[in-house]
Amino acid sequence: MSEHELEQHLRSAMRPVDPGADFCERVLARIEASQAPRRPTLARWGSLSLAACVLAGIGLAHWHQQVQQQRGVQASEQLLQALNIVSVQLSDVRALVGRQEDSPR
Repeated sequence: MSEHELEQHLRSAMRPVDPGADFCERVLARIEASQAPRRPTLARWGSLSLAACVLAGIGLAHWHQQVQQQRGVQASEQLLQALNIVSVQLSDVRALVGRQEDSPR
């Protein structure tokens, strides 16, 4: 297709067309129809239900992860506390053994 043919096609496609006498009425009718309240259909309710289930599942998974993480932190704190207690008791036992070895028999 030459440039001249392309230009002719564009000119013919873009020439003004009279929309008709009832153009305004058709536009206003379409606007009113698009603003009319729609009743939710079964498909719409199904989509909304599915979206709600997905969101609930994501929230539940996040909550479960938070609970597991909190349990892990608590277990770690308990382990550190137990190791600290054992360390103190071991120090006491070492001191006691050291005194017994140093004392004359």
